[in-house]
Amino acid sequence: MRTFFITGFLIAFFSLCATGQDLTKGDDGLFYGADNKPYSGAYQEYYPDGQLRTLMNIVNGLIDGEVQLYFSNGLQNEIRSYKEGEMHGQWTTWNEQGQKIAEAEYYEGQKHGKWYVWNEEGVLLYDMTYHQGSRSGTWKMYDKNGTLISEKDFD
Repeated sequence: MRTFFITGFLIAFFSLCATGQDLTKGDDGLFYGADNKPYSGAYQEYYPDGQLRTLMNIVNGLIDGEVQLYFSNGLQNEIRSYKEGEMHGQWTTWNEQGQKIAEAEYYEGQKHGKWYVWNEEGVLLYDMTYHQGSRSGTWKMYDKNGTLISEKDFD
């Protein structure tokens, strides 16, 4: 009975999910299902070998919530955050070896908050701040060894 329940749940869940070929993106920027209505639900894309490439949630045709992108080797490439189709929240990027190389913040579609960029070895190269899309605060730049080489104030 338990196996039957779990199997039924999984079938129901995956029937609510769309794959890459099930959706189209309209000129208006909305995602549409096969019925030509704005899509709501989970969405996945896969590499030709079946490896997960993209996982996201769409509400009324707009990306909403966390978007996860993967390299073909299965490692995480990016985590992005959206709110009603706009960039909103933290974005993190890794390289194909799994090293974090960037972190950024958005608020209602604009760069807002701390931004960091690291090199392939994980050494901080840039420490930046944005406020409502404009450069703000003190930006710092470091060399490949992590030594501070430049600062610029934007206030």
